[in-house]
Amino acid sequence: MIIVNGYFRTVMKQGGGFLNGVAVPATEVLSEKSTYCNIKVNGREYNSKTENEGAYTYAKFELLVDDFSFNAEQIELKDKHGKALGRCKVDNIEPLDVVNAVKITVTRYANNSDW
Repeated sequence: MIIVNGYFRTVMKQGGGFLNGVAVPATEVLSEKSTYCNIKVNGREYNSKTENEGAYTYAKFELLVDDFSFNAEQIELKDKHGKALGRCKVDNIEPLDVVNAVKITVTRYANNSDW
């Protein structure tokens, strides 16, 4: 049993490929079902700057969920009040067998101009 303070939906890619020799881009679709989780900030938000991409911000989160099958590359994370915390890249998925849970480590990247 986890203490829920947020939820996420997985981002899946659909379609894509070639149609009559023309490249068709894949579209991103959110899962219909939300997965409730415990969100822990794993560090602070950091402002960084790269030569090519300009300024950006990133933050790391650890999510704890009840044991379930998970294999997404991206998620859309929200707190328990529905406030968007952003789209995050999945870094690591670690089963915690003793407590029958899964720990998911994610990183959110955003250009400062997006804020």
